[in-house]
Amino acid sequence: MVFTLKDGEWIDESIPRKPLNVAFKSLRQQFKDTKSSYHGTKEWIYFFKCQNLYKIGSTKQPLGRLTIYDQIIPFYKELIFCRQRYHAPRKEGIIKREIKKKCEYGSEWFKLYEDDIIEINKIVENRSI
Repeated sequence: MVFTLKDGEWIDESIPRKPLNVAFKSLRQQFKDTKSSYHGTKEWIYFFKCQNLYKIGSTKQPLGRLTIYDQIIPFYKELIFCRQRYHAPRKEGIIKREIKKKCEYGSEWFKLYEDDIIEINKIVENRSI
């Protein structure tokens, strides 16, 4: 599922257009079990593109975080993914270390290619991390 942010709405080709808060409400419902006594709390890991740069991060409040980016970045943004995972901050750190040399702006924005995005997705989906 790939959402695209356009005019304040998240758009997915497989579903009708939905406002940002409705799109994330439906995502949250997919992950109702957010606590586990063994693994701790699930957090969200997000990855989006703005012009030719990519941003990856983790948060407990994806709607709030992505809304802030929507307000402060005046350019078209495309959400590559936003998934709820155990150890999201750890996965974010691993990914940022892997792509450190591709950092273009600050320590948060990266110039990536398709192969990089495939590797990032593998790290996010890896259940042993």
